[in-house]
Amino acid sequence: MGELKQIWGNKYWFLFVDELSGMIWSRFSKNKSDLKDEVIPVIKHIQSRHPISFIRCDNSGENQALDQEIDPLVIPLTFEYTP
Repeated sequence: MGELKQIWGNKYWFLFVDELSGMIWSRFSKNKSDLKDEVIPVIKHIQSRHPISFIRCDNSGENQALDQEIDPLVIPLTFEYTP
């Protein structure tokens, strides 16, 4: 988690909020399709501290792809989509 990445030239910003602890993570990317590569390490980090039950996100294609990518046997999560 302690890696530094250049934000210059990145077009997309991913913001993660853990409602239980109040912690916030920001990640930057050049492509929307990189969402799963940015989210899964954050989810694993949070899960190492306490269980996660839900992920709330909008109903965009990259979020649906993330839902399909996460193996429910490894990380049991329920996705809640907002309109």
